[in-house]
Amino acid sequence: MPDKMNDLIKPWRGPSDHLTPSGALLVCHWPSEGAYAYLHELYPPGTRADSELVQRQFEFQLPRSYLSLLRKHNGARFFLGAVSVSGVVANLVRSPHPDQAQPGLLFDGLEIFRAMFPERWDAGWRRIGGVTVNQQWSIELNQRGAVTVVQDGKGGPVFSDIWQCLARMMQLLTPSFHSEGTQVDSWDDIDKRLELGLS
Repeated sequence: MPDKMNDLIKPWRGPSDHLTPSGALLVCHWPSEGAYAYLHELYPPGTRADSELVQRQFEFQLPRSYLSLLRKHNGARFFLGAVSVSGVVANLVRSPHPDQAQPGLLFDGLEIFRAMFPERWDAGWRRIGGVTVNQQWSIELNQRGAVTVVQDGKGGPVFSDIWQCLARMMQLLTPSFHSEGTQVDSWDDIDKRLELGLS
C-alpha cells in the first residue's frame, strides 16, 4: 500500500528530520520557533485498542481511509500546528524529549463538539481535527469516509477522504513556507488564503 503521508510531506523531508524514541517523526526543523520546533509532527502509529476507542466514541465503524491514517500516524500537526488531525495516545510527545510526554486523549473535545453542534453530530459528522490561524475551521469525518472543513458549524468543501483533505491543506499552505525553515507570508495572509480556499 502506498505511503500517502510520506507523499504529502516529501517536499519537506531533509537531514534535520528527527525520529523520537517513541516513534514520532518530526519533519523540517524550524529554528526560528525554537530549538525543538518542526514544521510537521507525525505521531507514532496507533494500536488496535486506539482505533476501537475512537470507534466507540464516534459510534460508527471507522472508514478505511481514516483508519489507515491512525494506524500509520496516530495524529499529526502540520505547518507549526496550523493544521491538526487528532489521534488517541496514552502519552503525546511533541518534542524529541520523552520526558515531555503529555498524557491524555486528543479526542476529549468530541463531547464539546457534540454539545455545540448537535445537528452536525446527528447528521453523522465527527470532529477529527482543525485548522487554526486567525480564524478556526473544524475538520470533520463521516461514516462513509468523506471529510469536510467547516467554520462555525456551517458547510464547507467536502473531500472524498482524509488524504484528499490533507492534500488540499498542503496545496493551500505550502507556498507560505520554505523547506529551509523560513515563513514567507504573514499569518494574516495565510488566513486570507485559507478563507478563500475553503469557502
